[in-house]
Formats: sequence, C-alpha cells, structure tokens
Amino acid sequence: MNNVEHIQNILLDGGHLSLDFINTIKDRLVADPIDYLTGKEEWIAWLKRVDILEDKTSNFEEASFNLKEIIRKREFLHRVFQGLVFHREIKEKDLKCFDTLLQKIRRSTKIFVVDNKPQEHLEIDPNDLNSYILKIGKAAHELLMSEEIDRVKECGNCGWIYFDSSKNKCRKWCNMDTCGNEVKARKYYESKKNKV
Repeated sequence: MNNVEHIQNILLDGGHLSLDFINTIKDRLVADPIDYLTGKEEWIAWLKRVDILEDKTSNFEEASFNLKEIIRKREFLHRVFQGLVFHREIKEKDLKCFDTLLQKIRRSTKIFVVDNKPQEHLEIDPNDLNSYILKIGKAAHELLMSEEIDRVKECGNCGWIYFDSSKNKCRKWCNMDTCGNEVKARKYYESKKNKV
C-alpha cells in the first residue's frame, strides 16, 4: 500500500481537523515513524480525506506546493499541543510561528453580511495548495482558545494527539479498537509470559 492509499484509509482519530493534521505520521513513539505526507499527491489525498479541498475536480498540476512548509507547520502545531497535554512550557519560537500563521489567517478572512447578519469567510488561493494550512491553523486556534482544551490528550500507544469527547474525559487511547486493543493484548501476553 502506497502513501496515498494509506491516507485514503487513515483513521481520523484526532477528533479535530488540526489534530488529524498532526496525526499524519503513523506512530510518533517509535524510533523511525512513517510519515504519510511525502509529496503533493499525498497532501491532496489528505485534503480530500478531511473534506476541506474546495475544488475536488482539478488535478492541481499547476498549483504551487511546498512540502517543507507543510511539515514545519505540522511539527510546530504538534509541539504546541503536546506541550499543553504535558503541561510543558511552549517555546517562544513556536508561539511566534503560531502568531505568524494567525496574521496570515486574519489577512485572508473577509467579512460580509447576509440577511443583516455579519459572517466571515476564509479565502483559499486555489493556485496554492499550502494555503489550506490557513483552515487548519484557524481550527487549531479555535481549539487552543476553547474551554475544552483540557480534553486534548496524547495516546500512550501511538503518540497521536486526540480530542477526548468521552463524557467523563477518561479515554486513554486515540481509538479503543486499535490502540486500546493493542495495549490490552500486550498486557495479556506479558501476564501469560510471566506465569510460565
């Protein structure tokens, strides 16, 4: 299975657009994790997977794309949210990156009125595939500033960052059917091995 196929089938266990973006790496807790975002084709596949690609019919051959920028944004967002999860101080350089991203979001946000109600629209440049980072950044900012930021956690099995939507905020894994069962199976194996 190639990276595009992986992305087309990737689980969106983050429970939030910005966290699903952070989770485009298979397992952050292993020494050599698999990165699913390796090029333009994979980025387009992911944008389609999370349903934020505005023009789904174009092949985007002429659209500009910078993979290094995508990865830089993903990694500073990961450091910010992981820092919050573990109550670590967020580095000044990451806060500056976030602030720079917010400034771009504000410049691309247009206000208009419909039926006497003010609304806003984030304009995406169809010729720049990196401009979709603005949608992700806006979602990340809204989550960061929300009262539910304490629901953001890190999965102890795979290192994915996820939003705990459980009633009692007691979820331990990004997905009980995958990571939860893997942990249970390991514990069962260890207990059996120790009895021998």
